[in-house]
Amino acid sequence: MRTYIVLVIALFTGMFASLFWKKAFLATGGITLGGSNFFAGLIKIISDWHFWVGTGFGVFAVLSLFDMLSHEEMSFAAPLFGLGYVLTLLVGKFVLNEDVTFWRWAGVILIVIGVYVVTKTR
Repeated sequence: MRTYIVLVIALFTGMFASLFWKKAFLATGGITLGGSNFFAGLIKIISDWHFWVGTGFGVFAVLSLFDMLSHEEMSFAAPLFGLGYVLTLLVGKFVLNEDVTFWRWAGVILIVIGVYVVTKTR
């Protein structure tokens, strides 16, 4: 049971990290690696409060993942992290109003099936 509680914490904090980072990129125009304005864009991003809230969530997500990997076999724990893709797809669709294609839905359905199969190996 502990594993699943830590997993839920990791998944939701990771999802909130992605959401706040995306909001920082939308607010500042983002960055392009190798672009001539890379450093100026980076300064803008790290000056945005969304970036720092996202980073706080991201640190907590990584610490939760470390906890899980410390107590579970990697071949069991790592596939469970795939559920994070499901959460981020839902947030993209319903919070950020992104266009989610049939194939993206099909992909996350396959992830859910895969996670189900992995949890049955226990």
